[in-house]
This record gives sequence, structure tokens and C-alpha cells, in this order.
Amino acid sequence: MKANLEFLIAVCMLLGHASEVRAASIGISAHDLKLVRGTNRVWRHSEGWLVRMVEPGEVQEGTFALPQNLESGSYRLFVKARNGGAGLRIDCGGGSAGELDLQDRDRNWLWSEAIPLEMKGPAETVTFTLTNKNPADAVNFIIQALYFTDRKDVTVDAANCVIEPADTVPPTDDSPAVHGNLIPNSSFEVGLGRGWLFSTPREQRDYSIAALWDETGGYHGRASVRMPAGSSLTSRVFRVRPWRKHSFSVWAHADAPGTQLILEVVNVHQDYRSLGPVTRLSKTFSLENRWQRLVLGERLSGFPSAEYQLGLRCMDQPVRIDAIQLEEGDASDYAAPASVEIGLVGDKPANVFFEDEPIRMRLLACNGAAQRVCANVRFEVYDYLNRKVKDGGVEVAAPADARWEGSLDLACGKRGVFRLVIWVEGSNGSDEEVVYAVVARPQREGSDPSSLIGIHAQASDFQHDVLNRLGVKWTRIMSPDHWFRWHVIEPERGAFVWHDAAAEKTIRHGLQILGTIGTNEWPKWAHDGGAPDLRAWEESVGRIVDHYKPWVKTWEIWNEPIHHFKADFYAQMLTHAARAIRRADPEAKIVGMGGSYDCDWCLDVIRHLDNRPQDFMDYLSTHVYCEKADPLNPLQEAAEQNFASKILVPYSLEVWNTETGAWCMGMYQGANSGFRAAGEPIWPEREAWRYYRGFDYEAARVARNFLHSIGNGFARYFYYDCRFHAGSYGAGSTHCTLFDVGDTIRAKGIAYATLAKTFDHSRGLGNVSPDRHAFAYLFDRGGTAVAAVFAADDENITQRRTIVLALAPGQIKAYDMMGNEVEMNGSEVAFGRQPVYLEGERGLSVGALRSAIENSVVREIADGDAPRISITDAPRGTMLATSATSVRIRWIAIDETAIPFDASTGNAIQYSCRLVGRDADWSPWTARTREDYDGLTPGEYRFEVKAKDASGNVSESAVREFALQRR
Repeated sequence: MKANLEFLIAVCMLLGHASEVRAASIGISAHDLKLVRGTNRVWRHSEGWLVRMVEPGEVQEGTFALPQNLESGSYRLFVKARNGGAGLRIDCGGGSAGELDLQDRDRNWLWSEAIPLEMKGPAETVTFTLTNKNPADAVNFIIQALYFTDRKDVTVDAANCVIEPADTVPPTDDSPAVHGNLIPNSSFEVGLGRGWLFSTPREQRDYSIAALWDETGGYHGRASVRMPAGSSLTSRVFRVRPWRKHSFSVWAHADAPGTQLILEVVNVHQDYRSLGPVTRLSKTFSLENRWQRLVLGERLSGFPSAEYQLGLRCMDQPVRIDAIQLEEGDASDYAAPASVEIGLVGDKPANVFFEDEPIRMRLLACNGAAQRVCANVRFEVYDYLNRKVKDGGVEVAAPADARWEGSLDLACGKRGVFRLVIWVEGSNGSDEEVVYAVVARPQREGSDPSSLIGIHAQASDFQHDVLNRLGVKWTRIMSPDHWFRWHVIEPERGAFVWHDAAAEKTIRHGLQILGTIGTNEWPKWAHDGGAPDLRAWEESVGRIVDHYKPWVKTWEIWNEPIHHFKADFYAQMLTHAARAIRRADPEAKIVGMGGSYDCDWCLDVIRHLDNRPQDFMDYLSTHVYCEKADPLNPLQEAAEQNFASKILVPYSLEVWNTETGAWCMGMYQGANSGFRAAGEPIWPEREAWRYYRGFDYEAARVARNFLHSIGNGFARYFYYDCRFHAGSYGAGSTHCTLFDVGDTIRAKGIAYATLAKTFDHSRGLGNVSPDRHAFAYLFDRGGTAVAAVFAADDENITQRRTIVLALAPGQIKAYDMMGNEVEMNGSEVAFGRQPVYLEGERGLSVGALRSAIENSVVREIADGDAPRISITDAPRGTMLATSATSVRIRWIAIDETAIPFDASTGNAIQYSCRLVGRDADWSPWTARTREDYDGLTPGEYRFEVKAKDASGNVSESAVREFALQRR
């Protein structure tokens, strides 16, 4: 098996490079396919190759050179593509796969099922022939990747992993159980951390997950967790020894007899149930008004991998839970997994601290032993670039069977988002990972209608408290909350569903409301020949505005009408809505176009308004997402400038960007991150892509998108969104929300807070860069000169740039995207894909800063900084060795310049590692970020890993030591 793994890794290293090597299995990104010949609508695309068919039955064809030749033989081909409704024929090596109807977004998402392909000779090219199967519309087909293999038994999953087949007869393991509780802090004595995910019906709640922790008592010790009615808790991912019986037990207490609690043990790869025995255990228990133990146990499958989450679902009444245990074999008496357990408890919303507050958390240590225990609690703090900014230790002396409490000072003299790791020295499994942030106070406290900083929020006291700390002053009510969707607010004619309490709560917390009326669909009763009845529409809009006018003074007319209506019909909708709004509330403001991203469509609407848009709207809205965020949106970096030049300037019409976002999975890197792997990755860097994105990549994209928008004169910006998202995260999915595990804030959220602090109440004056390789947006913030500089080419992974300003030293200060002052060499500052913010000093005027930038010198500089590497998940101390001991070690490195954002840059950051005690030499350099070591013998081990970027800079080694001992 190890030989196969090493072979696959070697194959992956060759991807993207022409080679004479013949491979039995090869993955090819569409970016590495070169078009040899094609018909008239085959184009390069941000995701690969786009083939567009306009007419029904239209045929388009493209022949592409493979980056690596293939031998003749029998293959199974997997195609990854977005298919809008085309039939596909594939020709390769003299063989052909007949016309196929590829489905996307099924079990394996965009990958096809296996396509048999008999190749009669060596293959240097592959030909795609596509036919439009849509009888009425144009379709797009986006080729993303190919995977050729001569193995008859594997499949490819949504995460780009090769999945081994299930055994015909599932194995069993009846060796003696390794006793011990696998769940850290299972008695909740040191807070509610360790990656628990919390959900409520429709994710509506006014409190954070931390509020569930109850220090007043429990079954075991002095604390427990209170689950509200209808809520659920989902654990982080646990790797278990497969094909063995495991028992999940919980002590539970209900106030009302008969209350139901569901326990679940779920293999995280439920999508593979059609391929093999994927375990999902579930049992409903009826509780009494006393503490009682609930047990769920059965043999757990190892297909496709033995990775499990635990679930607790509270039904109709609240429940208290305590003393949770997951163990091999039958349930035994509850025991904590370690004699000393540690945790952190914060008192600030989402762990967001103002920089002028004490930046401290409660450090708790629980001693379950019958004697006093002394322990050294170690900690490390990493910033958004994975730089270690603080470390240290705290000596803990915990009395017998009691809890010790101290305080951990987290101040490091920096702003930004931070990842804190604490552990008990020498204690395996004691690691806890917490994300916190330090921000400057907003420009203005309380309500601020003049602010340009908005978001899509839920009506939640907790969310609003967090947003106040981040400097967000507006909320768009469309999604996730949807009070004003026409079919929701008026499901039956004249019968309205009001959300007055939510509106009042939002205003009470100082947020201004942008109410968006209508999206996607309209009430059935209002249909008029396939479109909304405009008279009914006008009447409903008037009723809605009249009712909500105590709280809502700004109304947006429909969400993305471009997807549903032609320009002339929307002009009529807008006319009727404007009449109704001005009649119901003459003070209200109207936002037209509803976020339509196509500038030409908006101009067509304006023509149907007789070129008098100000008669029907006060502002115009568009949705310009981050670059490449929406592959079906043809407008990317140029969109903001397009709207500015064609609408904002000629019509003197204020433009708002009312929906834009970026997807990631957050800052957590260790066990709390929910890492899972069903098989071996085709492209090793893809497995770690979520971690690269969660640090600086998506945060920088949000910042650049904001600067493109506001810098081009847009007057308001709404980030999408900040909903609670446990279901998405628990499923291993990315999301655009700012919230992370434990209701903390992701890096992009803190980057947004820095933008709010720096650029709120600013007027964008456009891009004044003298160099096409850089953007330099100039702003006037109430007379203060401000600018933002960043690379126009964010795909350059070997070069950074500097800008040399014609200013005297001390006239300008520079800040990174977390708000920390950047060291300047006189008036020269370096920048790259992460923006650098410039702020005038000593009365520097806006005009003077404009002149300094326009006359500056921008030049390339070599990347001389090595990546910052850390080991994110690995054993510590001593573990018990068994015949099936499996040790997983994961790591990550972040570089300001190099990043493997697609297949063409897959080797932008590479790694070499060794396990001293087993390996004689360092491994070859690959993009792989984990190793699974099976069958290690007892002994002492030292794992070392180092990183190298695309410029050849090599980091120091990160090190982790552990030992295996016999039972």
C-alpha cells in the first residue's frame, strides 16, 4: 500500500509538466491543457476551459494537448466539469467514449462517474465534442479537470480524492480494546471548546455557544452543558480504530419527563453509502427528571476512512448533558481522558478585543486525580500569516479533584486575528485551539447612518454585539434573514407576516436596515402570465413600507432582477414600487437595480426610464463579488470601474455594492478544524487549500474587492454574510460567513473591521497608480489623505513590489490589512496581493498624496522570505502502541507571496519531512501536507518538516516529538 501511495505522490509531482513518463494514473488540471485546435467558442476560463453553445443542437469542439503522454490500454476516465446542459463525446488515443450526459452537483459534485475508454494507441491529445441539449437556451460547459486510471475499482470524490473500493466482506478487529475516553474535556469542567458545533432551528439565536456552559453543577464535577429545545451539538472529527465496537455514552437530565434526546455516531463520509458500508448510528432516548446514562454502541466501519462525528439532538424540551464518553468496546464507568485537562474561557463577544482593553482569557485546569498535580501549560500564538508572535508557559498547581483557575495574557502588541494553541506539556491529546482577535475601536460608536460599512446579518443580540465591535453599521435584510421576500411576507393576499421585534432589535443595536423587497419568486396568488402582477406588487410594496417606516428608511427593489426579468419589465416594477414607497413614506430612500451585476442591463433599464433614473431611485445597487468568486459572473475586476464610468459619473447616481463575499473554512488548523480525508488526494495541495484560504488569501480578496468598489466611488458596501453556520462547517463545506468555530471571527472578518476603521466615511477618488502592475486607490476621509496599494497581478508567486513615494520621511505611515504599522524604508513600502494602507501625516493633503503616488516608482523585488511553517495536528508525549497504531501528522506553511491557488501553482509551496526513528532521509519535496504512519513500533520519534516556496526560500524545520510504548 505504501508503494502505491509513493507512486501516486510521484505522479502528482509531475502534473502540469510535459513528460515522456507513462503513468497508469494521472490527474490533469484543465489549466494544463493546451488548445491545439477548436471551434469558435472555446475559451480559457478562470476554472479551466469554457465551451459555449448558443443555439439548440449547436456543436463545439476542442482538441487539447495532454501535459503527459498516455500509453495505449483500457482506462477509466473521470471528468470534472460544470455542465449547463450539454452532451459530451470524448476521443483520445484512437478510442472514443460515446455521447455522455454528465451530471454535476451529485454525489461526487462536479466529477463524472467512470467513463470507459479503450485507447488503441499512445495519446498526446484529447478531443471534447459538445452538443447543446437545451431546446430553448444557450448552455456553458466548463472543463475543470481529468483523471485517467487503469484501475477498475477506484472512484473520485468531490474533494478530488481517489477512493479505494470497499472490501467485499467487511473485516473485523476483535483484538483487545484500548481503554480510555477519546473525547477531551468531556465533562465540560474547563469550558465548552474543543471544536463543538452548535445549531438551532433556522440558526436563529441571540447568544453564543459559550452561553450553553453552566458552572452551577452537573453529573460529574461542577459544570455541564444546557441544550435549548430544538438545538443540536456536533463534535469535531475523531479518527477511531476501524472495524471495532465503540460505545458513545452521555449522562443527561431533563426538566420535563418524556423529553427526547437523539444520540448519533456518524461517519463523516455519508456520501459514499452506495459504495460500501458507511456507518451511521442513531437512537432516540426518552429522558426522566434525573441524571441517567444513555449508551449507543456498535462496530464502526473503516470505509472509506474511520473518521466520525458525534451528535446530540435535543427535541422538544431543554436538556442538560455531562460526562460524555467515546471508547472502544462496551461502555465503562465514566473517566476523563487525562488527569489534568485545560481550557480557555473568554468574556468578549466572539473573542474580539478592543486594543485598549485587557486582552486576557480565563485559563482553567481540572485535576481529576486524588492527589495534587503540578503541570506546565504551554502556549503559542500565531497571526494570520502563521508567524509565531508569542509563546510561553504557565505553571499550574491543581488541588486534588478540583479546578484551578488563572489568567492568560494574550496581548502581543499587534492588531489582527490570532490562532492560540495551548497544551499540557507531555500530555497527548491535551491541545486546545482558540481563535481571537484584537481590533481598534470603530471610528464612531453607536448608530451611524453615514457609514459605508454593511453586512447581511441575522436579528441576533450576539451578532449585533460582535458587529458593533467590528465597526459594521448597516445590515441588508434579504439573506439569511428574509423578512421582506414577497412570497414570505404576504403568502396569501392581504395576510402579512410581520417581523417587528426583529426590526426593533436591529435598530436598538444601532444598525441601519436596508430592506430588500422580493427575490427569486413571488406569491402564487400574484402570478400574471409568468410575471408578477404589477398592480398587486404596487399595493403590497406600499403596505410593507407603511408598516415598517418606524424602523426602515431605505428600500431596495428586488434581489438580482436580472435573473428573472427583462430590462423593460423591471423598469415597470421599479416605477410601480417607487410610486408606492413615496406615497407610503416620503422620507424613504429607494435603491434600484437590486444588485444586478451587468452594467449594460442596468443601462437598458435606465433607457426604459427615459434616462431619468433619479425620478425612480436615489441609489443604484450592484453585486460585484470578489475576483473569481462566482465563475458564472462574467464581471470580475473591471466591474467596479465599469459602473463608475458608465453610471456613477454620467448620471450622478450613487452606486452601492449590496452583496459580495468570499468562501473559506476559517482560521482553525488543528483537531478543531474538522479535517477529513476519504482517500489520497489527486493534487496534494488541494487538500490544504482550505487552510491557505482561511489565513490571508480570502481576507486579501475581500480587502481588494472592497477597495475596487469604494475606491471607484461606490458609496456603500455590504459583505455577504455573517450567519451562524454549524451545519455547513460540520459537513466540511466552505461558507462565506464571518463566523468560525466557537462563534469566533474568521480572518476576513477582521480584515473587514480594519477596512471599516481605515476607510469608513471616505470618498474614493479612483486608481492613481502610475504602473499597470499595481492598483493605488486614493481616498479622501474627511480631509485626511488615505490610499491603498496592492498588486494587480495576484497570481505572481515569486515577486513582490515596492512603491517609492516622492515624500519626505514622516509624511506617510503604512499599515497591513490587519491594521499594524508596516516598517518603511524612508518613503518606500513593499506590497503584494495583500493590500498596504497609506495614511497621510503632518497635514499631508489629498492632492499631495495623489501627486506623490502618480509620480512614484513601482518596481519588482525578489521574494526573500521563507514560508512560516507550523505543525498543526500531531501527537505529543506518550501514546500506547497497538498492532494497528496509526499516527496522523499535519502541517501548513503560509507565505506572503507564494500560494498554491490552482493547479498551475500547485508546487508554489512544497514540503520535505522525516520521522526520525523510522526514516533515514528527508522525503522528496512535494505539496503534501500530511502523513499517515501505520504500524509504528514502540519507541521514541521526532517528526521534522520544512517548507520551500516558489523562489527557493527554505524555512527552518518545525519539530514534534512523541513516543509509543507497549501496553
